[in-house]
Amino acid sequence: MLEFIISVGVVVICVVIAVMYLYPRSTKVTTVPGLDASDEVLGNLPDLKKAGSVHEFLMILHKNYGDIASFWFGQQLVVSIASPQLFKQHAKVFDRPRK
Repeated sequence: MLEFIISVGVVVICVVIAVMYLYPRSTKVTTVPGLDASDEVLGNLPDLKKAGSVHEFLMILHKNYGDIASFWFGQQLVVSIASPQLFKQHAKVFDRPRK
């Protein structure tokens, strides 16, 4: 009976390790849809330069990902909101107490 319990325990541990190995956690920092960094250090700055201007880059970004989208400005994740209604809904995120 003890051998059976040990065998079941080993099988369960192997299954858990296999699941953790086959299904690694997501590496995304946020659930906001958007671009992955095209460069490790520069983020999406090469894409921004390719678009020609910040405005054009944001127009393309929001056309592809919707009214709220994320991109990497260097190594800083940026969330862009293109809708006044969404901005009103998320305005409290930007309220920070004074130091």
